[in-house]
Amino acid sequence: MAGARKGRAIMAELVIHIGDCKAGSTSIQRVLDAGGWEARGGAQLAYAAAARRNAAHHLLADAVFMDRKRARAPAVYAALASELAACPAQRLVISSERFEFADPAALRELIDRHMPAALPDLRLIAYVRPHAERVVSGYAQRTKQGKIDLSLEAFHDKTLRRGGFMFAPRLSRWQEVFGPRLTVRPMIRDRLLKRCVVHDFVGWAAGTDDVSLAVPAEANSSVTLEDLAIIRLIRQAAPRPRQVQALCRRLAELMEATPPAGGTRLKLHRSLAERIARDYAEDAAAVDARFFGGAPILATALQDAVARALPAPQELSPEALLPPELLRAGRMLAQLIGEAAAPGKGRMRLARAGADDED
Repeated sequence: MAGARKGRAIMAELVIHIGDCKAGSTSIQRVLDAGGWEARGGAQLAYAAAARRNAAHHLLADAVFMDRKRARAPAVYAALASELAACPAQRLVISSERFEFADPAALRELIDRHMPAALPDLRLIAYVRPHAERVVSGYAQRTKQGKIDLSLEAFHDKTLRRGGFMFAPRLSRWQEVFGPRLTVRPMIRDRLLKRCVVHDFVGWAAGTDDVSLAVPAEANSSVTLEDLAIIRLIRQAAPRPRQVQALCRRLAELMEATPPAGGTRLKLHRSLAERIARDYAEDAAAVDARFFGGAPILATALQDAVARALPAPQELSPEALLPPELLRAGRMLAQLIGEAAAPGKGRMRLARAGADDED
């Protein structure tokens, strides 16, 4: 509960959910945005309205690390400070997984400048998805957004070179800036309150285990390999893949909103799972030692991923995944979208086709 501090008035505490990506953030934001929770015996929570778009506070994160949005930081953080000062609840919550890409020192500077009184009671939390699961979910995410057209092995190699899924260095920087104000939790169902990341977050934020939800916790379902195959066809047909990324993202949203009765789910195969276990073993041990009291939580998750892996790689090509009639329709749709996205001749062809129609 927020309490009086010498030299300042009683005010709400600020709680910041900083991610990670692919660790339940959309589900958390959906429930918070809907007000669909009850935390009995805990602190009162309010979900900040300042800078909220589509249920999340991405602008607050983007303004920290994106050059084109950094100029908006003073305004959006001043608005958050005003809302915090007037908040009738005991704790004000903001949430954006994009804080994963932010510099914690830059965020600390904004808090110091716009709401220094919030710092003593400030709390932050990050949920970390085990490395092997993060590779699979990251691959599916980037593929469905039309950003990549790679094999799962090539994606692992790329992310390993860039260090994007090395958790220990990034989380250590956050801890160095915010100290004990930072909590890190494993995104592993058996270690979450009621085996649910939303229950877990609300319980942690409110300080109680007596949590119930009034709306479903799951925000969406994962796309199938067949869905990803159609998106890959569209991306391959585009003269400039970046031009169709927004369309691929929207198509993926529709696919997730209307999941098929069957379909094939993306899974690791043994040889790649073993590589991931070797490549991330040191990082897993570092996170376990620094944030989980030495318990081998992420290290065990790596070995579990190897044990669950398929004996052989899944086939990811559209030709192998799609039946002939769907492959034909997918290719025609991809060609049509590619022509619509193409400059010059492609658009002219579509314009002529429309002009030839009878009234």
